Amino acid sequence: MDGFIRLSSLTHDTFIAKQHTSIKRLGEDLQSAVQAAWPKQDASRYSKVSVLLLSWVTDDLGVASEVQRLQHVFEDMYKFQVETYQIPDEKPDRALKGRILEFLKNYLDDSLLVIYYAGHARRGPQSNEGPLWFP
Repeated sequence: MDGFIRLSSLTHDTFIAKQHTSIKRLGEDLQSAVQAAWPKQDASRYSKVSVLLLSWVTDDLGVASEVQRLQHVFEDMYKFQVETYQIPDEKPDRALKGRILEFLKNYLDDSLLVIYYAGHARRGPQSNEGPLWFP
């Protein structure tokens, strides 16, 4: 029996769990516990959710349909505010930084900002640098 854990014969005896006399009572107790821990189950913890979907004007990966489908999910299913932005080929770093800063103006203390990037990326040349995005 090496490698096996022997369980006590008492682990499945119901007499040690006297608080729950039925499955119905257990379900009611679990529901009460969930409601106490999370009273607003149907409400979002965010007052506003904004999404920015990024891709390149030069779409060599063919991500346009992916971005459109994701936009549909965020807008139509989750009712989030969605913006799309295509990064230009000329001076992309300046354009992207400006667009991100503009998007960050939507931030409130109880808001959620989602940024999704569809495109190529690779590690930065230095270990402490972020990834490099490129068309």
